[in-house]
Amino acid sequence: MKKSWLVYTILTVGLTFLATQSSFASNNDSTKTKIDIKRQHTELKSKSLAEVQAEVPFSIIAPSDLPYGLVLKEVVVSHPPTGINNPKLARAILTFASPDKKNILQVWEGKATNTIKGKGIKNKKLAINNKGAEYVLTDKIAAISWSKGDVNFFAITNPNSDISSEETLVQIAKLFKQ
Repeated sequence: MKKSWLVYTILTVGLTFLATQSSFASNNDSTKTKIDIKRQHTELKSKSLAEVQAEVPFSIIAPSDLPYGLVLKEVVVSHPPTGINNPKLARAILTFASPDKKNILQVWEGKATNTIKGKGIKNKKLAINNKGAEYVLTDKIAAISWSKGDVNFFAITNPNSDISSEETLVQIAKLFKQ
């Protein structure tokens, strides 16, 4: 059960992030981009922040003062395959993008933990807000995970973006506060 959840998380993070990057990179206007991804009988549809907030049992944090001009572009709610219709397992997925769309950041918020593990992947342990956190940099992604209260956060970006460094992702993580 735990292993399949991890595989689902990695696939979902990767597929959603890649689809988001592709969509935002090809969309040159400032209108809200909608992405529909069908996967394991779950459909992710862009919604308003208020709509997603109504579906999750925690307060979504969406800072407006992120570096590199990152602004909120899309919000979706995701349920793991075993947690469909179980709001306790729901996650809010927020996608932020810079005006030039060179920097795209996807942040997952929810009660479930998010980690990336695998052969050759080294997670660097750090602390954010005096709590344990992890930073990962591979040739495919740069990611950071941390928690605030009983909500876990997972932020992912392209490893070649301006925001992929450990320092920048830690700075961004610290801005996710009430």
